[in-house]
Amino acid sequence: MLKKIYSLCIFAIGLLIIGVFVGCASDSVNATLPQYTIRATLQGDSIVANQTVQLVNNTQESLDYVLFNLYPNAYRLGAKYPAIASNEIANAWIDGESYGSIDIESVRVNNTQVAHTIQGIDNNILSVPTTLQPNDVVLIDIDFVLHLPKIRFRMGITNNTINLGQWYPSLVVVQDGKYLNDPYYFVGDPFVNQMANFQVLITTELGYDMVSSGDYKSNVNLDNTKTFESNANNIREFAIVLSKSFQKKFENVGKTKLVYAYYNDKNANASFEIAKKALIFFNNKFGKYPYSQLSVAQTGFVYGGMEYSSLAMISDTLRQDRYNEAIVHEIAHQWWYNIVGNNQVEHAWLDESMAEYSTTVFYEYHPEYGINRRDKIGRSITTLSIFGDMYGNTKKPTIMEKSLDKFDSNLEYVAMVYAKGNIMMDCLRDLLGDKIFFESINDYFQSNAYSIASPDDFVKAFKRHSNQDIKLWIDKWLQGEVILWS
Repeated sequence: MLKKIYSLCIFAIGLLIIGVFVGCASDSVNATLPQYTIRATLQGDSIVANQTVQLVNNTQESLDYVLFNLYPNAYRLGAKYPAIASNEIANAWIDGESYGSIDIESVRVNNTQVAHTIQGIDNNILSVPTTLQPNDVVLIDIDFVLHLPKIRFRMGITNNTINLGQWYPSLVVVQDGKYLNDPYYFVGDPFVNQMANFQVLITTELGYDMVSSGDYKSNVNLDNTKTFESNANNIREFAIVLSKSFQKKFENVGKTKLVYAYYNDKNANASFEIAKKALIFFNNKFGKYPYSQLSVAQTGFVYGGMEYSSLAMISDTLRQDRYNEAIVHEIAHQWWYNIVGNNQVEHAWLDESMAEYSTTVFYEYHPEYGINRRDKIGRSITTLSIFGDMYGNTKKPTIMEKSLDKFDSNLEYVAMVYAKGNIMMDCLRDLLGDKIFFESINDYFQSNAYSIASPDDFVKAFKRHSNQDIKLWIDKWLQGEVILWS
């Protein structure tokens, strides 16, 4: 079957056409980024917090309101768009049903209290009234209480940790005059984030340790509590993992401090070593990781792992080979999602297929792990084959590029975005050759760092180095015309 796929790759070169590409430029990095300042206190199963956001209207439009995502409401009982699919949630709960939410206590605009509203199709949007002309600056204060579910997922209390991902009101991105305010689809990663600066202080009882996005430090207070302070600039979102059980390993890798936090890893040295190798390899292969710290945290997680800005969550249930692979994949996301962003709702392959193929390339260049390029592509082919067999003689899904809510299940999402995407990238490399392929990837990284890239940006990078317009070729894969099973 591998031979059949490689034959398909060579045949598909006939789809490449010479031509001029016309497309929209990607979002450039704003001169003034949103500045979040969050002061939070952990109180039992809740977090009481104040958040201040200094925002510049970098759009060309007058804004009558500012919108914030309220992702924690996807964890509440009765959510129309729950964070986890109903057939998977029982495996995520720690000890029976458990729910969470976020309460907005008050909102102030430039120190004046305003009447806010909770909107969206699933109570997923906070609307703050204000009048902002282009380049105007506003200061928005939000007092909120976060209720944490006992669940092994992005936000929740697990057996050994507290995960805080998508836990605070986050600005809804405005792109081409449109608010990207999708609900929390349970398929994929339904988030779109612009770059921002963060200062976060979280106070806990003594005994907790923390890893988070950005650099962090801690101080013991006179009332026998502990405050962690973290600062992170030019990142997409801010996440935290708290634990009373963490052990840590750390080492400077170039200009980056690499931290590995764990509590139940008999192979901690090996886990740390593969994280270090991944950071070094991707630095050399794709472009320099620009941040002073990168943290990898073992935690309770129902799936393999989750990427955040300068932080990777890795599930504590994985066997060692899958654990290693999750570390590499989530570190790859620092390049494809954090530095080069994308609309993960509409174009999930731009970061997931890229991260998956980056993992394939990592193993290709690290034979000591006993996995090679052909093994990784073969596994993707097997995943697609098994998925196709589930449909028997009925029509099988083949489309990679569609909104997350159009995927029937996480199984379809994994098959199309991870497996088929991995194969597509490998075929593209075979068609163009290593030199052009990796030059184009480097260009895509450098040209779109800190922006929200589009599929057109990806195509343009390859056109600059191959003198070929791969748009038609890519579209045939994305729209399901390339079928990898009989």
